[in-house]
Amino acid sequence: MLVNLQKKCLKALQSKLYRYGMIPKAHDAVKAAGIVLVLFDHFGQYIAKNDLGWRLLGRGAAPLFFFLVGYHANLRIRPTLIGYGLILSALSYFFLGHIKVSILIHFILLDSFFYLCPPPWHQGAELLLFSLCFVAYPILAPYLEYATLGILLVYAARLKALSHPRAHYQLLLALVIYFYWQSITFDFFQANSLLFTFTLLVIALFNLMIYYRPQNLTTLLRLPILLLSRYSLEIYFYHLFILQSYLLPIRY
Repeated sequence: MLVNLQKKCLKALQSKLYRYGMIPKAHDAVKAAGIVLVLFDHFGQYIAKNDLGWRLLGRGAAPLFFFLVGYHANLRIRPTLIGYGLILSALSYFFLGHIKVSILIHFILLDSFFYLCPPPWHQGAELLLFSLCFVAYPILAPYLEYATLGILLVYAARLKALSHPRAHYQLLLALVIYFYWQSITFDFFQANSLLFTFTLLVIALFNLMIYYRPQNLTTLLRLPILLLSRYSLEIYFYHLFILQSYLLPIRY
C-alpha cells in the first residue's frame, strides 16, 4: 500500500512538473529566478530582522513576475490563485492593522485590466498613465503590494511582446520609477553601497527584459528550473503563510 501511495504521489508530481513539456522555456527560468529572489527577500524580512542586504536582492523579484504577466498575457486565473491571494491579503490585517492586497490579486487585477484595455495606447494616454502611477504610488502603497509600479511594468512588457517601438523606452521609464520609489521605501539612499548595488540590479533587470525571447532552453539545471517555475505559486504561498503564521504570536 505504501509503495502504491508513493507511486501515486510521484505521478501527481510529474504530471504537474511536465504539464507544459519536459524542456524548460525562457519564462520558466525567469520564474525560477524570481521565486529564488522572493525567498531571499522574505528571509531578510522575517528571519534576518529586515536586513537591507537581503531585502535589496528581493527587489529583483516583483519586476520579473510583472514582466511575465505583461509579456505573455495569459495568466491562468485559477481558483487556487484567487484563494491564495485572498488568504494572504486577509492575513496581512493581523500584521498591519488593515488589509493589504496581495501581489497575487494584483496580478489578476492587472491581467484583467489590460485584457479590457489592451496596449498600445496613444502617447498622451501613456504619459497620463505613467504620471498618475508615479504620483499615486505613496497613496496606494500601504494597501496594495507594489502599488502602481506593477501597472507600469505590465504595460511596458506588453509593448515589448508586441515589438512596439516605444517598448524599450517604456520599460526603462517603468524601472526608473521602480528604482526611485523602492529606494525611498527601503532608504537605499542612506548608503552608497546599497544604492550602487540596487542600480546594478535594476540595470540587469532592464537588460534581461529587453533581450528576453520566449524560447526553449538547453541547460543542466532543467529539473531545478522546472520545479521552481511550475510550483512557484505553491512555494510562494506556503512559505509566506508559514512565516507569517509563525511570527503572528510573536507580534502579539
